[in-house]
This record gives sequence, structure tokens and C-alpha cells, in this order.
Amino acid sequence: MSVVEEEVTHQEKSVRKERIAFPVHDHMDLNDELFEHFGHAPAYLLVDVSEDGKVIRTETLDNIYREEHGPGVVPSLLANAGVNTLICRGMGRKAVDYFQQYGISVIMGAYGKVKDVLDLYLSGRLTSIEYRPRDRWKEEHEFRGEGEYEEEG
Repeated sequence: MSVVEEEVTHQEKSVRKERIAFPVHDHMDLNDELFEHFGHAPAYLLVDVSEDGKVIRTETLDNIYREEHGPGVVPSLLANAGVNTLICRGMGRKAVDYFQQYGISVIMGAYGKVKDVLDLYLSGRLTSIEYRPRDRWKEEHEFRGEGEYEEEG
């Protein structure tokens, strides 16, 4: 990293209030849809927000653990990326505990486009609600790509 890049990174961190992660389907930035199964999301959209609630920067982090991972691996990945808050559809109690151990707040029950969910969050109108998927990952469905699942059988 050059001196100029270090300075920009330092400036962004001093202005940034929060880094929010969203599990997403594609690399469509704020127009992407939230992915239902956070640990198996193809990627995470990281959104840096300033003190006054403005989006400073977005970045996509590919989920290298998408296919298989052990407990706590994804929370560690996001913690190492500087995430403070995860907004997702849902997860189990153990996963929430792992995120909390890293100091990451979890908001569940969100769905739709990232930009719409982010607007709700920044305006204080997004509340965390428990969400349980109808089926467990890969037990009832086979991934077909592009966020679609097919019943096995």
C-alpha cells in the first residue's frame, strides 16, 4: 500500500461511523437483493456510512466460504473486514452469538433490495425480527445459480 493509499484509508476510517454488511446474490452494489442464507451468500456488500448517515463507499467482498465453512468462520471474515453491523434475513442463535463475540450487531428479518433496506435502517425504521427459513441450506434445495433453488426429489 502506498503512502497516498494509506492516507485515503486513514481519512475514510476517521469519517466512517459504521460499516454495514449485507449478504447479496450478485455484484450489483446497492441494487442487489439480500441473499436468504447469510453464510452461503455469494458475496457481502460492505457499506461505509458517515456520522450524518451518508453512504461514503461500497465494496463487495466475495464469500470464499460460500460452499462450506465451520462455525464462526463467516463472522471472523466480516470482523476482519471491519464490519460493525450485519443486516440479513435470518440466522441461528449460535451464529448471532459468534457475531456478538466480534462486536458485530445483527439485524434480522430484512429482505429486498439493499438500497431499500439501508434507507429503512438509516432512518431508524428497520427493526430486527426473527426469521427462520422454510428449509435448511442444501438439505431441501439444490443451488441452480442466480439465486434460484430447486426442490430435490
